[in-house]
Amino acid sequence: MSEGAPHPLPATRPVYFLKVLLITPDDPRRIDLVRAPNAGDPPAPMRALIQEIGEFGRVIARVFEEALPTRRDLFEQLHKSADLGLRGDGYSVEAALSNLAELKGMIADAFPAARDRFWSRNFAFLLWTLLPTALGGVVYALSLCGSRFVPPPSQAGRFAPSVAGVLALLWIPFGVAFGLFLEFSYSVDRDIPYEDLQGINPGRWRTRQRFVNALLTAYCFAALMGLGAFQIGVLSILLNDFATTNPFLSFAVGFVTGFSFPYVRDLIYRFKPVQK
Repeated sequence: MSEGAPHPLPATRPVYFLKVLLITPDDPRRIDLVRAPNAGDPPAPMRALIQEIGEFGRVIARVFEEALPTRRDLFEQLHKSADLGLRGDGYSVEAALSNLAELKGMIADAFPAARDRFWSRNFAFLLWTLLPTALGGVVYALSLCGSRFVPPPSQAGRFAPSVAGVLALLWIPFGVAFGLFLEFSYSVDRDIPYEDLQGINPGRWRTRQRFVNALLTAYCFAALMGLGAFQIGVLSILLNDFATTNPFLSFAVGFVTGFSFPYVRDLIYRFKPVQK
């Protein structure tokens, strides 16, 4: 890439920006510009460059949120390009755009390393949920055995609400983790160019935040179905039965939430009170 030192051009061009700052270099998030005193509006090519630099910064911060070394290196390259194209009177918008075109390839090449980190963390949550899943298995077995501590199912095969609720509490997390894991794996199971990276993790949630958000949503989803607020069927299976005759469907409730989070979120959002 071209370095950020100004080119020896005649000092007759107007100066629009005195400094191009990389905010918090140790943990970079954005690039700020310091306007020159009494500077007019930048020309259209420079405004377009500023907009593109901002978009690059948002993509890098979002995609490499949990990959600090890579994020730091990419922001340093972005800072050089911004400095080259905007600072002082020796700026070169064309050279900066050339650098950004090269930076696109660098970002796409760096993504697999960030993808591996996301994969490992999603898989770690999947393993962590095996513990409550095993505890749920103990509760289920005690119920079937007629333990005096856990009410057994009725003759019609209906589980007590307390038992179904505990099993949902313990089994939904595995379904959520598995759904999130597959959803992420499928979304990145291809060669992803820079343009498509702009759609990765649009909410900029960390892995644990996405899991907590999906888990709490799954619990709300299950509670509404348990109350009979609506019925959800997958193929010929009614998910509402998790609260009565088939507690194993708790896994499916969690999976649907993790794998199709926007769909479940929109269902729950319909219950938001609307003031007329």
